[in-house]
Amino acid sequence: YVVLDEVDRMLDMGFIDDVEEILGHIFTAGNYYYYYYYYY
Repeated sequence: YVVLDEVDRMLDMGFIDDVEEILGHIFTAGNYYYYYYYYY
């Protein structure tokens, strides 16, 4: 499991590409999925 805390703040600040790159390096083999959960 991977938990990224405060991702909503990172996405609000424009770090979507960085978050996707981090997840891409972690999950290089096999199928995976991830989702963004926004709580406002």
